[in-house]
Amino acid sequence: MAESQFALGNSYYNGRGVAKDFIQAYFWWDQAAQSGNKNAVTNRGIVIKQMSRDELDKARKLSGKGLP
Repeated sequence: MAESQFALGNSYYNGRGVAKDFIQAYFWWDQAAQSGNKNAVTNRGIVIKQMSRDELDKARKLSGKGLP
C-alpha cells in the first residue's frame, strides 16, 4: 500500500487529478513513510520546507502526530 500512498502524495503535491494541497501531500507521504517508503521520507521533507507553520500544524494533526 506504500506505493499507492506515495502516488497520492505526488498527486496532491503536483495538483494532478486533484487540487494542489500541501497538507494532503504531507499526509499521504507520511503514511507511505510509515509503511516503509524511503522516497516518501524525502518528499515529506521537501514539502515541509514549502509549508507555512499553520499548514504544517494541520498536516501533523491530520497524521495523528499533533504539534512538534
